Amino acid sequence: MKQAKKLVKYVKLVGLNQQVKENGGVTLYQSTIVRWLSLCDLLESVVKSFKIIRKLLIGKEKQRLIIDLNLQYLKQLCTILKPFKHAIVSIQIGGAPSLYLASMHYAALKDVLQSFESVKKYNEENIDVKKENRSFDDSTDDDLEQELPGIKWFRERLLVLLTEMIVLDIRHVAATFLNPRYRSLKKLPDYVKEQCFQYIRRKIRQIREKQAQQQHQKQFSEPQNKRLKVEKDFFARFESASLSEEFADNNTSGNETEEYDYSVRKGDELDRYRLFEFDKNKKTQHPLDFWKKHQETFPFLSKRTDHSGYDNQTVYKLNIFNDTAVLSAVFCLQSLKHFYLDRLPISDAEVTHLPSQFGKLEYLVSLELSNTDLVSLPNTMANLWSLSMLYLSNSKLTTLPVAIGKIKSLTCINLDNSTNICSIQSINGLPNLHMLSTLNCGITNILLNLPNICYLDMSNNRLTNLVGIKTLAQIQQIKEFASLRINNNTPADLPSVIYNITALVYLDIRNNLFSKSKLTKIVAEFKVSNPSLIFFY
Repeated sequence: MKQAKKLVKYVKLVGLNQQVKENGGVTLYQSTIVRWLSLCDLLESVVKSFKIIRKLLIGKEKQRLIIDLNLQYLKQLCTILKPFKHAIVSIQIGGAPSLYLASMHYAALKDVLQSFESVKKYNEENIDVKKENRSFDDSTDDDLEQELPGIKWFRERLLVLLTEMIVLDIRHVAATFLNPRYRSLKKLPDYVKEQCFQYIRRKIRQIREKQAQQQHQKQFSEPQNKRLKVEKDFFARFESASLSEEFADNNTSGNETEEYDYSVRKGDELDRYRLFEFDKNKKTQHPLDFWKKHQETFPFLSKRTDHSGYDNQTVYKLNIFNDTAVLSAVFCLQSLKHFYLDRLPISDAEVTHLPSQFGKLEYLVSLELSNTDLVSLPNTMANLWSLSMLYLSNSKLTTLPVAIGKIKSLTCINLDNSTNICSIQSINGLPNLHMLSTLNCGITNILLNLPNICYLDMSNNRLTNLVGIKTLAQIQQIKEFASLRINNNTPADLPSVIYNITALVYLDIRNNLFSKSKLTKIVAEFKVSNPSLIFFY
């Protein structure tokens, strides 16, 4: 994987992507730590264009970059990672609730990773049937016939990590159960199902108690009607009529256990839901539609699903992928929180800029404008007061608007591979910015005021000196500061204040203009000031 990353990095730096595409290949994608699927995209793009890249590199006498790459290993690695990519994509896309998918994908991945044949079968049935997502055919490729030893170790290690590191939240299982299509919780062990039922019954009991309390308060707040004087009968409470009425009102017999709040003689609402019959072949079986339709049948369970306000004004997430325009109607979605604009091939002048209405999305939390032809951003972005994460990788932007520097809520900015950006002074002073990545841009100066930065990547830029880095000495007060990457620039010295940043965990200064004597001195200084530093030089 490291060699594949080096290959893609070289192709990007020398501008070989255009030649690769002209010869019938595809664009090579770089991987970034802030995008979950970027590593899969990188490996798949290398596999698709492997022969073309090798031919081009031989012509440039750079075949050493690809000679150590084994195409069979890359194909099998992509095959192993496909189910993970499928799981992530299926959770991200679509307008339907996706919480219920977590437990099903978790169980499916554990089942699939049992053998290489299971992985290939899963890909063939769920992924490779779609021609647009097919990087190579798992069913006919000879390179996938026999699992390689290294791939077997990797697959088994993934299975162990999946089992040890991921613990399902009971709410994920409950969400799956509350989707009528998957209420049987197949593939999940019985003890997990039992925990799910206990959790839901406990929530139903809490809803009942809350309703009873509200009703009780309502009765006391309203004036009581005058009651007729009747002769009190002590034994009236034991009469059959009173007992049956109490049972009808409370739906309890007095024989319930503390754990399960339901009648011994009659199944409770959860049991009735499990036995409920509905048309599985109905295409429009949206879970929120189901609960909205059956509120009266399942009054308490329906309250566990947020079907209220299910209309066009409560869209929280929107993906626009490989389209040609951004509809103006998008900016009427006032509750929108996540907006992803990916691979938008914009070319005409009317849509090279986002409209000013973009500022209306005041609840927007994350914004991704990747692989687009946008050349500028509207100043109304200053109104996005909730925005926390901003991804502008592989863009054609030449500068960042001053408006971005006014969004005080920003914690993460990614500008990777936006090679036309030379300055980022407009975001100087953002008080809550924790992560800034400007890999492979054209930036010449480090920002002077980033008081809470925890991760800074300015690799492959045009930094000639590190004068501004003295302000990072403030970071020594931040215990969580993790990484500083300034490799592949042109400075010849480090300011002495950098040795005071004792909270620094990772530092990369490779491929700069430091002399051997200077590097020796730098290493000696860090051994004294920060002996635990992970240092690449």
